[in-house]
Amino acid sequence: MESSSLPRPPSRPSQQPVVRHPIPVLPYPGAYKFGTWESVEDREEYRPGGFHPVLLGSRVGENDEYRIIHKLGYGGFATVWLARDSVADRYVALKIMKAEVSDVQVSKELVNIEKLRAAPPEQSGRQYVAMPLVLPVLGPRVTAKRVLETFDGQAKRNMARQAAEGLRFLHANGVGHGDFKPSNILLKLADLDDWTEEEVMERLGEPETDLIETSSGEPLGPAAPPYVVLPLETADLDPRFLQDQIMIIDFGESFDEKSPPEGLGTPIGYCSPELLFDD
Repeated sequence: MESSSLPRPPSRPSQQPVVRHPIPVLPYPGAYKFGTWESVEDREEYRPGGFHPVLLGSRVGENDEYRIIHKLGYGGFATVWLARDSVADRYVALKIMKAEVSDVQVSKELVNIEKLRAAPPEQSGRQYVAMPLVLPVLGPRVTAKRVLETFDGQAKRNMARQAAEGLRFLHANGVGHGDFKPSNILLKLADLDDWTEEEVMERLGEPETDLIETSSGEPLGPAAPPYVVLPLETADLDPRFLQDQIMIIDFGESFDEKSPPEGLGTPIGYCSPELLFDD
């Protein structure tokens, strides 16, 4: 059941309406005013070739099948959004890449994902790997305080085993993750698709927005949205909505085992011993 109770984006002062017409690209540092929050994507990356401007309530997809409800997070290459799939009638996480990296980054990511998809469905560990760019909506990382406080030792050992099985699945199919760390190991949520949108907002929080304004006072160009959205926080989600099952996410740094990169995105504390101590 869908709801129309999404919060309205903040309105701009009436004397300065949002004007969508070509103006200077604003490629220089400091093109936009500082915002209220630090825990959002870099506003300066809203430029031609940068982050795609996404609005709450807008529809995206080949057939406009995904309606944007909330923001899940962001990284150096993409923003991730909570959306409702009107065709499959479910919630999904949409990873929307920067334009300038889309061709190379997505192509590399999709090549490795396709290799994993071609693996036998019954292969052990497959169920712990989130492969497409349209993802299931997941919960907090395995090291979140609420997770550590909620689950007992046996459940934590099971999660570690699942992560190891998922990693073995990748390696058995010739794929290295490239950025294997706790922030890319998330818990599954229980029965999310049964939630109404009112329940989603009640349990995950209403979207909060902050205006984007140019330092010069000029109108925003077409590369920038009128506001940024604070990512929702799943770390404090009620434990009854969490499952003790993990999913490995984010294949942006993944690689074919036959052509490994010179360096990995994985923090040194999570690298294998042979990488740390190899002479």
